[in-house]
Amino acid sequence: MFGLLMGLLAAAVILVVNRAERGTPVVLIPPPTIAPSPQPQPTATAQPWRVHVSGAVQAPGVYVLAPGAIVQDALKAAGGALRGAELDGLNLAAPLADGAQLQVAMRAAPTSPAGAASPAATVVAVEVAPGNKPAASSPTAEAKSGVALVLASTGSAGALVNINTANAGQLEALPKIGPAIALRIIEYRTQHGAFATLEALMNVKGIGPATFEALRAFITITP
Repeated sequence: MFGLLMGLLAAAVILVVNRAERGTPVVLIPPPTIAPSPQPQPTATAQPWRVHVSGAVQAPGVYVLAPGAIVQDALKAAGGALRGAELDGLNLAAPLADGAQLQVAMRAAPTSPAGAASPAATVVAVEVAPGNKPAASSPTAEAKSGVALVLASTGSAGALVNINTANAGQLEALPKIGPAIALRIIEYRTQHGAFATLEALMNVKGIGPATFEALRAFITITP
């Protein structure tokens, strides 16, 4: 009887133990990893452009322009084009580049009609006796029945070219002055001011003593 009671008690204990609720296992979650915030990257600073503007402008020189500048910006920086500058063939919207050079040319001088006098000289008809030949004759002069056409200075102020105010066309009409030297004269007086003396013209590159002597009789600095 005692053994039966002990068996029943053990069975009851086992039953109670088997019915006991088992706890849910706890899962440990690792803390989230905080990613470092990205550091701002330095922005590259665009370097300014340096452009050389020369020729028929108010103030030739090297100018610092913003990247992406166009021809019109360079002209504006140089004070604008001179009167008589050739802008028709110049694309004002064309882009420039760092280290570029913008050369502005002067408009070509109009062709004078045959027989017209130049601003610096007067055409004088000199009668030549038959059989004589003038010292400065030319094939054209010899073909005109003994009449030679020679250039002679009039000696009046109105016939002389003022090198402080003359445009490229008037300068090119002078002896030994071509388009390049005419442009240099304009650039020189733009940078250094008006010529104080006639001899100061020899400061322009390309005008030496021989060229100056050929010009002396045709130029002036007086208004």
